[in-house]
Amino acid sequence: MWQSDRQADELVILSLGGGVQSSTLLLMMEHGEVERADVAIFADTMAEPASLYQYLDYLRTQTSIPILTCSQGNLEQHILNGVRTGARVSQAPFYVCNPNKPGDRKGMLWRACTRYFKLAPLRREYRKQMAERGVKRAVSVIGISLDECSRMKDSGVKYLRNEYPLIDMRITRTGCLQWMSDHGYRLPSKSACYFCQYTSNARWIEMRKHEPDTFARAVAFDAEIRTNKLPGVHGDCFVHRRAVPLMDATDDGGQMALDLGTGERDFQQECEGMCGV
Repeated sequence: MWQSDRQADELVILSLGGGVQSSTLLLMMEHGEVERADVAIFADTMAEPASLYQYLDYLRTQTSIPILTCSQGNLEQHILNGVRTGARVSQAPFYVCNPNKPGDRKGMLWRACTRYFKLAPLRREYRKQMAERGVKRAVSVIGISLDECSRMKDSGVKYLRNEYPLIDMRITRTGCLQWMSDHGYRLPSKSACYFCQYTSNARWIEMRKHEPDTFARAVAFDAEIRTNKLPGVHGDCFVHRRAVPLMDATDDGGQMALDLGTGERDFQQECEGMCGV
């Protein structure tokens, strides 16, 4: 069994994203293969696809570990309020294109959404749980797998340290899926906001086919961030890496899924290690 280097005065918290890796860790804890966390915490951006919330409900039926939810608010509405009113936003890393040259992608915006809508509410809830239990330190168990080891980060604060059981056990994302299958669990998809710019081409196509309501929201959101500009941004913004409207990017008979640039490699550069697990 994997065990953390836990001290007597530390609280063990699973950072639960509802995706493959963190869900596998939660269920491994139930099977005694990973040291049990005191609590699992999900940071809700209120902009995840419906399938993610449904899977979290399923997980609650499969574990005795308390699953708590914290939130900074609705990220979708936060961004849309910014483009509608000009208010400052914790922006997502949209692809930016020259409005006079369609398809001429300049790059990506600086990412603030993870820090303010994932990390900040998690840290706040960690401190709350620590205070309620009368401890001053915590261990954050994070579901980053061996194939994503580049996403490992120190916590950056003295009261909290991060641990990565899947990396210690040398388990990949594929290995997590296999473990869940072998134990008869439903398989989750990637945890990410429905308009996440690191969504792979295959995932966009899957969303359009199997989650049409969520995809329609993404298409409408993608259009609005160009109809009304993000404050301080010179150029058109897009959620798709091709810097073209999302509906156009996925309306190519599936050819998009064959692209080598799927977005997965970009996602591994996600700065805080809190999204997509």
